Amino acid sequence: MSAEQVRAALRELLARAPHGGKRPLALALGFRGRWALHSLRSIASGRGYLFESMRRRLSRGVQQLQRGDLILVPTGAHGAGKRLFSIARGAAG
Repeated sequence: MSAEQVRAALRELLARAPHGGKRPLALALGFRGRWALHSLRSIASGRGYLFESMRRRLSRGVQQLQRGDLILVPTGAHGAGKRLFSIARGAAG
């Protein structure tokens, strides 16, 4: 995927992600730490610089999410500060 295709796919994923599912999505795409979601939003909006190695990694992660190899799974936790979703491997095949 080209850089613009990756950015468009990330914008679409962020728009479709349910409440509480955006940070686990950022973590699944390889962003780490406290600012993972902010970094993902920055790349998707075009403000952040998209290095070639990062573009390849994000392209691979986006394709896995689009194919259903990785899915958001509700954790069952409720309340502020709780992780509402986690990422799991989808059904093979």
